[in-house]
Formats: sequence, structure tokens, C-alpha cells
Amino acid sequence: MKKMIVLSTLCALVAVNVKAQYAAYDDENWRNEFSLLSWMPGQSGTITIQGVEYDADLVFDKLIRKVNWSLNLKYEGRRDLWMIQWSGAFTKSFDMSDERDVETALTLTDATIGFMPWWERFYLLAGGRYFDVSGEAVDKTGQEIEKKTASKGWFDLFLGARYEIPVTDRFAIRLRGDVGGLGSTLSWSTTASFRWSITNFALEAGYHTCGADYQDGSGEKFKYDVVTTGPGIGITFLF
Repeated sequence: MKKMIVLSTLCALVAVNVKAQYAAYDDENWRNEFSLLSWMPGQSGTITIQGVEYDADLVFDKLIRKVNWSLNLKYEGRRDLWMIQWSGAFTKSFDMSDERDVETALTLTDATIGFMPWWERFYLLAGGRYFDVSGEAVDKTGQEIEKKTASKGWFDLFLGARYEIPVTDRFAIRLRGDVGGLGSTLSWSTTASFRWSITNFALEAGYHTCGADYQDGSGEKFKYDVVTTGPGIGITFLF
């Protein structure tokens, strides 16, 4: 009986809190954001193409001779306690040496829905992310140049959270993380960013990490076990 009373009290407190949050954010208008971000990530891990494993290590301080770049587009809409997001990102890297050239391309597309249940500016997230990976390796150690190519795609579901920390009226810190899986064994993403709002747009700078562990053993074996991480800057339009 006591447990039922305690449980009922907790449920009532949560309901009251959600109702108060809803009253504070009761707004029929959507608040929209469109962001254009560019990242300069390094990466670590391995990629297996047609059964042959290649290193995918590329640290940030070597980007002058090993090219790696990423472009990200993002839309976010908020209304009441709800948030929706769409994001598309493309990352390409070239690892060139006297022995081999390895090129990898990663395209990410994800859709997210968020709900603010307890604290202001804290969202619980759920969504899906599609990975499209292609790799090309050119082995130059033999008498003839040998070229291997492969491409795979898979879909993961994820759960996560986002919290925005207001520092001043114009400056804020955003923290986001999610973890998932389905098509892959495990995938995850984290972002820490600093935002300076100026009227109808905002400038952003941050650090992003994204990792996935995927393996396909059918036919010629393909494996992608890579973590991509690095700094980036961008601009967000508010409307």
C-alpha cells in the first residue's frame, strides 16, 4: 500500500511538472533553425574491403598532407515541449602514401524527435540514422596496381539527450549525445558546441564525434569500425 502511495505521488509530481512546463512553453508558433556547418575531423579505426583490412587512422595534425573534411546541413523546429530535427552530413577522407591510397566517404542522414519532460532546455531524443559508406583502396606495392572498392548502407535506431546551458542572453552551450544500433553492432554520436546569437542568426563552434561498428560477412567481407572526431564552425539562421 505504501509503495502504491509513493508511486502515485511521484506520478502526480511528474504530471504537475509537465503541465507547468507546457504552460511556460505553450506557443502555437514554430521556432525554426537552419544550420550550415563544416567540420575538420580526424578519424581512427579500420575499414575492411573485399576481405583486406586497411587502417583508417587520420589525426587532425596531419590533415595538411592527408585530406579530410565534412559538411553538415541541419534543420530544427521547436513548438511547446516538442522538437524535431533533420540532419544530413557528408564526410570524405584521403589517406595517401607510397604503398597505398585509401579513400573513404561517409554520408549520414538522421531524423530526430525530442521531448522536454522535466527541466527547461533538456530534451530526451529518439530517432533513426542511415549510414552510407563507400571505400576504395589502391595497393601500389606489387608489380601491378591493385584496386579494391566496396559500398554498404544500413539503418540504426538511437536514443539520446540534449541540454542547452544559457550563459548570457546571447551566449549558450549545447551538449548532445546518442547511442544506437540495429544495422550495426553499435553506433554513437556526441557534440559539444558554443553558440553566439545575433538577431536572426547565430555563430557556432564546437567539437563532434561519431562512431560506428558495422560488419557484413556475406560474399566479400566488409567491415567499418571507425570513429570520426574533430572541431567545426558554422552559421545558423533563426526564423
